[in-house]
Amino acid sequence: MRPPFPFTLAEMPIHPANLPTPAGGRLITHGLTMREHFAGLAMQGIASKYPFGLPNMGGYPTAEAIAVTAVSYADALIAELAKTEGGDA
Repeated sequence: MRPPFPFTLAEMPIHPANLPTPAGGRLITHGLTMREHFAGLAMQGIASKYPFGLPNMGGYPTAEAIAVTAVSYADALIAELAKTEGGDA
């Protein structure tokens, strides 16, 4: 079942904003998608295991490897949420 709006669960905006500008206009932003938000949280958790940086030696993962893993975790979470909440991923 699709949500009643034009977003899949992965595309759902997180923290959208409609802010006034100093010139009297409006700044409208949709924020991050759920996928970007969840991947960022996963990346933060994975990277926190390596507090002194990510040297490419001694078995430390590269930043690219952490990013790929974080996106995989985000996708897995979104897929599981779609199953349990009856939404589309």
